[in-house]
Amino acid sequence: MGRLGPAARDALPALHRLAGSGRMGERTAAAEALWRIGGDPEPVLPVFRTAWSENPCTRGAIAGCLAATGPAAAPLRDLMTAELATARRHTARPGGFGSHDIAQDERLLSDCRQALASQ
Repeated sequence: MGRLGPAARDALPALHRLAGSGRMGERTAAAEALWRIGGDPEPVLPVFRTAWSENPCTRGAIAGCLAATGPAAAPLRDLMTAELATARRHTARPGGFGSHDIAQDERLLSDCRQALASQ
């Protein structure tokens, strides 16, 4: 829905409800769509902050959205700065990395840098 942008405005009430309940992945996806459709960071940033802290697997999608958000992502600057400063990556697992883990982690770091640079 988020890819439709403002053309999907009719979905905003349902996305607001979904961003406030359900599983973390659903809330994060709904918040991302809310931003892309409505452009209002107010209901989105608290969802992103909670998801970032509670489920590191959501960080890639969130960072991608924040990179596209520009200056409105400033309230989450602390999360992105901490991510860039962390030597031990949250994607590290016993037994090592898979090749896709490295690419996803590099994308996360790139999106964090881009989001910080746009503020």
